[in-house]
Amino acid sequence: MYDTDENVRHAIRMSPCPVYDISGMECWLEEMARQGLLLCRYSMGLAVFEKREPARVRYQLALLPGDPLMEKGIPTVQDEMIALCEEYGWHYVTKRGRFGIFETEDETARTLYSDAELASAEYEELRQREKSALRSNLLWLLIIAPLMLFKENILQSCLMVGTELYILLFAAMTWHVVNNIRNIIQLRKLEKQLQSGQSLRECRIAQHPTAYQVYAVVPIVCFTLLCILLMSRMDTGYSWLYGGYREAHPPLASYTEPLPFARLEDIIADGVDIDTDTNDTIQVEHDILAPLMLTVSQQDRFRMPDGSTRDYGMYAKYYEMLHPALAMRLAKEQQMQDKERWETWYQLYMLPDLGVDKAVAYHGIRPTLILVEGSRVLVVMLDEYDNPDLIPLEQWSRVFAESLKI
Repeated sequence: MYDTDENVRHAIRMSPCPVYDISGMECWLEEMARQGLLLCRYSMGLAVFEKREPARVRYQLALLPGDPLMEKGIPTVQDEMIALCEEYGWHYVTKRGRFGIFETEDETARTLYSDAELASAEYEELRQREKSALRSNLLWLLIIAPLMLFKENILQSCLMVGTELYILLFAAMTWHVVNNIRNIIQLRKLEKQLQSGQSLRECRIAQHPTAYQVYAVVPIVCFTLLCILLMSRMDTGYSWLYGGYREAHPPLASYTEPLPFARLEDIIADGVDIDTDTNDTIQVEHDILAPLMLTVSQQDRFRMPDGSTRDYGMYAKYYEMLHPALAMRLAKEQQMQDKERWETWYQLYMLPDLGVDKAVAYHGIRPTLILVEGSRVLVVMLDEYDNPDLIPLEQWSRVFAESLKI
């Protein structure tokens, strides 16, 4: 993978070893330099090299002190250490994790970080930091995340945000926990090697390069999928899942498939729609738990047989769930959410037998009907702007129930 910047080509490579493998990292960077690839920076865990003439360059890693966040613009202990290394003939290139990466072409330049006892103490500090991060991540993974599954509206939340996104976030947090444990084990092994009398660059972490690269690519894949899912969930903009740009609320007339439920004109059977359908929209969405979700909004004007005109509005949300049990759960969540949201106005209506698996109607901020038939859920809200309660609930609820059974 290459790009061009002022006639200098760059190459991106994934490191074959973890950052704690000091000698492994140094040997790999020196081999890259002999191939004409000189490290210039680390970005998102990937090494970025400049393509130049092959050279014999020495690389060394040094553990840098923590840089205080509140002292921007003020020289820090980290800056002082980098300046000291520069004085010894080592040029600072970039940083990977807490390790600074230095290079030199001077074969006689003294070795950095030769104090094994000091390195062992600083590795212990890193290990304690990893343990602290592990506790926080485990708290989220084992306690907070499972508690989210018992939320009253967890299914609605999944469908609104995207079940795939929830799963991806859970997988990313699991990876963080695994990474914390792995780093703690590696740091402990390195400490033991240093305490046994080995020098810092004699310490090795036994791991196959391919295995490490497969492991390291996990966060990159998760980040890429996260971006794709977020873009696909945006109201406007480029959507990978939809194959191009899509409108936030396309006109209903653009939907070529027959609607799986009744429209507003099916309810106002004795009226003539004199609107141009400019206010009628539809949104099509997909989810792992609901392969098809339709959101239909209609605001139309009708001419009645007596010559008068009336305005009506309908908002419908239709779900095709994976299983009837999910459909029942979603209907219950929708009703409970509206009951809590519109507690002051909430009023439950009586319905006749509509011949579906579940039917409930109530008044929230407007008359609302919820129907469940098999694995399908239909939530309808009706607006009668000028003539409240002009259309009997029994009439329009039966129209929607019959359309859902077809």
